[in-house]
Amino acid sequence: MKKIIITYDVEELENGQRIVGETCMAIQLSDFAAHNMDTLGRKSVAFRQIEKALTTLEDLKGRSYVSDSIKHISQMD
Repeated sequence: MKKIIITYDVEELENGQRIVGETCMAIQLSDFAAHNMDTLGRKSVAFRQIEKALTTLEDLKGRSYVSDSIKHISQMD
């Protein structure tokens, strides 16, 4: 397993105003998925699945994942 940190944008409504901000999340990937991401980047199946997961997880927090806003992915040691 590999642990990665993803930096991306979210938006939420606060006092009737749309606020966009940057956040990050650490997730674990299988070695296969991590290799898929390293090899194919944004074109990988793993990347698309991560975007789906971020959409769901941010929705559960009452925020919205800003589509295609992943800025940085780094691997934790």
